[in-house]
Amino acid sequence: MNEKDELREGLKESYSVIRINMVKSFKYMQDNPQESDEIIELWKNYVTSLLNDMRVYSEEFNNKKIIKTITKALLFGR
Repeated sequence: MNEKDELREGLKESYSVIRINMVKSFKYMQDNPQESDEIIELWKNYVTSLLNDMRVYSEEFNNKKIIKTITKALLFGR
């Protein structure tokens, strides 16, 4: 398996884990509505950390293509 295939597979696995945790989060909030704000805060912190790391690495590698594409997708759904 080459490096690009490993990257593709790793992202696929990561998405699978995120999706599982997303469903768990919604189920947990459904069963524990009083704790919804805490679960939302967990997700907010996760996404913020991910985007901050992406920004840092974009600057480190002097390549902002990924962060620009992700930001555009988040803002405009593209």
